[in-house]
Amino acid sequence: MLINEISKITELTKKAIEYYVEKELISPSILEKGDKGTRLLR
Repeated sequence: MLINEISKITELTKKAIEYYVEKELISPSILEKGDKGTRLLR
């Protein structure tokens, strides 16, 4: 699932989700996809 999809579902901003990942409040599996480095969470 893409960060922007999670953002829409949870009504959290992308920045908030990234902050929670950085602070290890959530620990998704993060996959890098393609040349643009699209971040996927699962």
